[in-house]
Amino acid sequence: MKVLDRVWIDGRMVAKERASLPCLSPGVLYGQGVFETMRCHHGKVFLFESHLKRLAHGSGLLGIAAPSRRRIREAVRQVIEGNRLREAAIRLNLCAGVSRNHLFVFARPLPDLRRLRARGLSACQVKDQWLGQTFLAGAKSFNRFFYEHFSALAKKKGFDEVFFGNSRGEVAEGSRSNIFIVRKGGVRTPPLGAGCLPGVTRFVAIDIMKDEGIPVREQAIGPGDLFSADEIWCTNALWGVLSVTRLDHRKVGKGKPGPVAQKIAQIYDNRVEKECAVR
Repeated sequence: MKVLDRVWIDGRMVAKERASLPCLSPGVLYGQGVFETMRCHHGKVFLFESHLKRLAHGSGLLGIAAPSRRRIREAVRQVIEGNRLREAAIRLNLCAGVSRNHLFVFARPLPDLRRLRARGLSACQVKDQWLGQTFLAGAKSFNRFFYEHFSALAKKKGFDEVFFGNSRGEVAEGSRSNIFIVRKGGVRTPPLGAGCLPGVTRFVAIDIMKDEGIPVREQAIGPGDLFSADEIWCTNALWGVLSVTRLDHRKVGKGKPGPVAQKIAQIYDNRVEKECAVR
């Protein structure tokens, strides 16, 4: 996907070709940085405050002083207005520097959700590598080559997403998503202690299920639980809620988006529309 033309970096809007960072900054050399990917709908960022809260938590874990929320909001506003955005993915980045830290924001088009929701996601599992249990598990950091490497391999094989386990043999998360399974009407999702990212959309999905009276537990999930599940679905800020209809070339459930995921997805979409509606 093509990055949109105007990037905000360190206090000013520039053409994306002119956006750069000092090559000796710790963010460039060691990946000492955190980011948030957010959904812009009707020109407004959904769950902006939740993303800012997670960014502040992650920057604290990595020892990076974050700018004020007012400065961050202004940077995002300028990117939205400077690119005349209505619907887009916004990426907010905080990078450790030498004499000062760097904040930069850019946008890209949203994925085609209509197509993905109609057929569901295809996913595979990484069976011979696992996520390390480190303090970085709670941060959305620049250190993402592990995820990107296996995501690229999965795409070459025709999969949309790839699932990772931890050293205990538990399912943890996807390369860009949190995981939920449905079995006999109840929903389970890996606890944060499994090594998964504290996803903003994950928390919203859990809240929706509690409001709707759908049994939901944060509980360890094994690889076998995936194959016995009636439904599997994933969450992230850009996808919202998306069903997984094929796992390792096998059908999940009936091989089509299931009723629980569809219900949560509709309620979630209604919340996005309500919060971002033009007033």
